[in-house]
Amino acid sequence: MDYLQAYSLPIYGLSEGLHRYDFKVDDQFFEHFEEGDIIRGHANIEVVLNKKPNMLVFDIEIKGKVVVQCDRCLDDLELPVAYQAKLYAKFGEETEELDEDMMIISTEETAIDFSGIFYDYINLSLPLKKVHIVGTNSDKPCDPDMIAKLNQYLINQSEDDDDNDQQDTDPRWAGLKDLLN
Repeated sequence: MDYLQAYSLPIYGLSEGLHRYDFKVDDQFFEHFEEGDIIRGHANIEVVLNKKPNMLVFDIEIKGKVVVQCDRCLDDLELPVAYQAKLYAKFGEETEELDEDMMIISTEETAIDFSGIFYDYINLSLPLKKVHIVGTNSDKPCDPDMIAKLNQYLINQSEDDDDNDQQDTDPRWAGLKDLLN
C-alpha cells in the first residue's frame, strides 16, 4: 500500500451533511516531498467535510511543528505550523484545480488525495524569511561560527566595494556626490 494513500478522503457513498476526519503527518510524510524546504515535522490535521447535493466544502485546520533550514546560518530551525483553509469542490467531467480554494472533481472519483494539499498548506503557513529569532530563550540562536564567517565576508566585501567605488568614480562626477550631503 502506498504510504500517501492514508491521506485520501473517501467521497463516494457519503450522505449529505457533516463528516469529520483526523490526519497526522510525521517525518515519513515529509520524506515523500523531497523538493521542499521542510526537513521533518509533525502536525495534526482536522478536516470537516460538508457534503451538499452539488458540491463539497472542506474546512481544514492544521497545527504542529516542522524543522526547516535557517536562511541565515543553515542550521536546523523548528517553526510552529498553524493554518486554516476552506476548500470548495464541485462535481464535473474531469478532475482539475481551478485555484487555491476551488477544484472540480470528476463524478467518477471515489476519493480525493489530500497529501499534496496538506503539504502545500503547511508550506503556506511558514514565514518567507526562516531565521532564528534573536533575543528569545525559546529557540537557540544562529550558529555563532557561521555568523562570524558571514560578518567577516561582509566586512571584506564592503572594503572591496569601497576600493572599487574610489577607483571607478570619474572625477567629473565627484561634485555630484557633494549634493548628497
